Amino acid sequence: MVSEPVPPHAGPARSPALRAVVVALALGAALLTVLDHRSFRRRHAELTEIAVRPEVVEVAARLDETLLRETDLDRTASGIARLILLAEVGRGEDGITGAARDAAAARLELALDLGAQALRARPTMEAAAAAIGGARYALLRRNRDRRLVAEARIWETPLELAHNLRAGGDGSRLLAIAYLELWSFLSPEKRVVARDLLADAFRDQRLFGRMVEAWLQIASSREEAFSLVPDRVASWTALERLYASRRDWEGFLLAVNRRDEALRREVAATLDDAARLARSGNVARAAERYLGVLAQLPPTVENVALARRVLAEAPAAAPQVKQQVGVRAWLDWTLDLCLGTGCPLPAEAIDRLRG
Repeated sequence: MVSEPVPPHAGPARSPALRAVVVALALGAALLTVLDHRSFRRRHAELTEIAVRPEVVEVAARLDETLLRETDLDRTASGIARLILLAEVGRGEDGITGAARDAAAARLELALDLGAQALRARPTMEAAAAAIGGARYALLRRNRDRRLVAEARIWETPLELAHNLRAGGDGSRLLAIAYLELWSFLSPEKRVVARDLLADAFRDQRLFGRMVEAWLQIASSREEAFSLVPDRVASWTALERLYASRRDWEGFLLAVNRRDEALRREVAATLDDAARLARSGNVARAAERYLGVLAQLPPTVENVALARRVLAEAPAAAPQVKQQVGVRAWLDWTLDLCLGTGCPLPAEAIDRLRG
């Protein structure tokens, strides 16, 4: 039996009811699009109004205008909350009384509300969770509310969520600051966690400078205190100054020795980089690196070997203005020793210093 050929333009028959359903769905989709657009514009206007309030601009002067051009309004909300929170945490509580204290509390409440709105819409948004936990902690701390310790989970949980979502972010750092301030209330197990968080936070030199004094006060020994100090010149220099201000000369000398050791390691790494630049033909940049090292190194017997390497390897070049004082210091120190106990540098190196 031969079937009838199908007409070329034939399609499935559509009943009037089916056509009505299709039209209704299309209209519904179009209506949702319009409503979504209106909702977006309304929410964007609300956030813009918040962002330009004088009391917000006062503390969040670094408001990134791209936040207000962001199409993800949850990111906008959490971004504004973050700026408010970091500004409040950064300026501390000294001298804040009366109306200024009330205004600061209102800003923290605003940051908390914006963070909560964003987290409800996006439960895995790290910035929103950090804003909630940080704002709650700051409010409880400023009000000296007993819940800061008795009900710590109300601020700790969102900060832990933020830390788990992005280790090393705002949540991690705010948690480290909180644990440092509440150290005496932490269990031994929680202190282990806190040390790890502090070690990560101290990698940020700005945070290290802000937090190291408190850490020195609570560390059980100098050995424990030093165990969290990043082994770099900037950190040991900050510690050296802190001990000097306390007239703790033992700690000062220990910090000086650690700084000098870190300096020699960092300088050796820079010299290796300068040698690579010279081999690749970038002579000017290599000379700048070499002479920068010499200007940075204090003229001491311990640093003579590094100075000899610089003067033996550096391409011929005049030191920059900012390097001249350091290079001159090496020449003066060397010539003084040559007149006394003996020259620490060979004649060729001295000639290069003179040049």
